[in-house]
Amino acid sequence: MTTKLTTTRVDPDRRAASRDAFVVATEALMADVAAEEAARILAEQDELAREYLELERVARILHIGMTKLRRLIRTGQIASFQPGKKILVPRTEVIRYAEGLLAGRR
Repeated sequence: MTTKLTTTRVDPDRRAASRDAFVVATEALMADVAAEEAARILAEQDELAREYLELERVARILHIGMTKLRRLIRTGQIASFQPGKKILVPRTEVIRYAEGLLAGRR
């Protein structure tokens, strides 16, 4: 006994529509994942930006020049670190230094 397999032809338009729907759904899913990932990265960068300040920002906050700020960092009066090319100052250091200035005026 032999079994004969029959094949049915799928309408090419229907196959193309199915493939297009799959591609659209996949792209939408990828876009959602990418958007969530981008939002997570931006939130982390924003959190980091609030915790550490660049030298220009510190100078503006303290109303001092860059030369004075670099001298304060070099002498250890303000702590800093350099993770790459940028020198960053922890926000707590800026607050500590400003409070020390205010205490000296009293």
